[in-house]
Amino acid sequence: MNSMTGFGHGEHRAGKIRYLVECTSVNRKQADIAVMLPREFSTLEPQVRELVGETFTRGRINVMITYEMGGHQQAVLDEAAAERTYASMQKLKKRLKLAGEITLDAILKAPGVMSSSESGPSKKEALSGILPALKLAMTQLKQMRAREGTHLKTELKKRLRNLRQFVAEMMKHAPQVSIR
Repeated sequence: MNSMTGFGHGEHRAGKIRYLVECTSVNRKQADIAVMLPREFSTLEPQVRELVGETFTRGRINVMITYEMGGHQQAVLDEAAAERTYASMQKLKKRLKLAGEITLDAILKAPGVMSSSESGPSKKEALSGILPALKLAMTQLKQMRAREGTHLKTELKKRLRNLRQFVAEMMKHAPQVSIR
């Protein structure tokens, strides 16, 4: 007996890049798989979803995949993108008649304004780094679901035993009860 709930974590290092995968699951009749990948690797989602679907046939499975670049990276500001972002934000603020200031933090968080001086892995490299981490996370998730299932089975057996005792006790007293 397996539980539907669990957690698994996997990590794989490929050169300077560390791939991290977290898998969580909760109860659902069928498999419902949600995959969160870095935007630049969103095309890998069907492959990840298929692999997870081969392993789990029930439960809501959430898979979160990230990666970290090692070494010395330098943040690069795209000033033109920052200016366009600021202008778009001002225009939207005026059109929606919103109060408040547009902060530097908000501009820097906009897509394309900041980037890394070191380019990330290709999709092929990412997939070869993600798969070992994903397999480890799924193994841990399966193990946790099995452990939790064992605990649930023990608890259910205990409750069933208690119910049987209650029924036996009631049956002893049943002849003494009058039905109107």
